[in-house]
Amino acid sequence: MREAAELQANRADKMGEAAVRRVELLQLRFHDGLPIRDIAERWQADPVHVHREYSKARQEFRQCLLEVMRFYHPDSDVEAEREATSLLGLLAD
Repeated sequence: MREAAELQANRADKMGEAAVRRVELLQLRFHDGLPIRDIAERWQADPVHVHREYSKARQEFRQCLLEVMRFYHPDSDVEAEREATSLLGLLAD
């Protein structure tokens, strides 16, 4: 999970401010345990927009996690997908 988060952060740095903000959004949500509505309030942003960005951030993280799992399971896309899905299940809210 940590490797996927680092990969996402590195990519975000290259993609620009919006992507970096999505990484920050995931950190506030999962590390700090803040609800999306509180993050939206903190950022003085429309909660609907923050929810959309949260969904996009999660999708980006999932892609990074799947890439990391493929590194550890190079001979089995099915196993990589299964492992990524299992790990994401731990984050379900």
